[in-house]
Amino acid sequence: MSVSAADLPKSSALWAHFKQGDFIDCYRATAVPVDMEMEEAVRTAIAYMPPWVQALMDLRNRIVGPLGLKAGKHSRNEAEAEAGALELDAGGERIVFTVRERLKDEIILGEDDRHLDFRVTVYRTPVAWYVATWVHPHAWYGWLYLYTILPFHKAIMRLSAKRLEKAAHPPA
Repeated sequence: MSVSAADLPKSSALWAHFKQGDFIDCYRATAVPVDMEMEEAVRTAIAYMPPWVQALMDLRNRIVGPLGLKAGKHSRNEAEAEAGALELDAGGERIVFTVRERLKDEIILGEDDRHLDFRVTVYRTPVAWYVATWVHPHAWYGWLYLYTILPFHKAIMRLSAKRLEKAAHPPA
């Protein structure tokens, strides 16, 4: 199995959001079948996170909630994720974040807030899957927030790509 940091292909719809000065990062998973359903890929990569990620998000929510930033529930428990009763249509449905765009080979989720706007994509090409994030910080406090959470963000996004590969190749 091979997950690595990568450049997001320019064919991704996520690039439509990008402006000079924005942040974007991406991880590529090459050992995932291209015929995996998009909804299954999003559920696998994003919908359920392990307890340590849930704990970090809960801590984040307790810190930023009083500051007026969105502090919603950004993780689903394992039972909800396994139930799989999620239909991923663009137009406001929430999985972990609001589904913003639903394309044949890509689902983009995200939120807009006072400190920054962000989108997360799960994108399929004929040779690999990509999990990427675009962030547009608002003023200095958006950048401060981004750089504070960046080490955790990178670990979580790499984990998301690894989860795709692990789901495609369950242990025997």
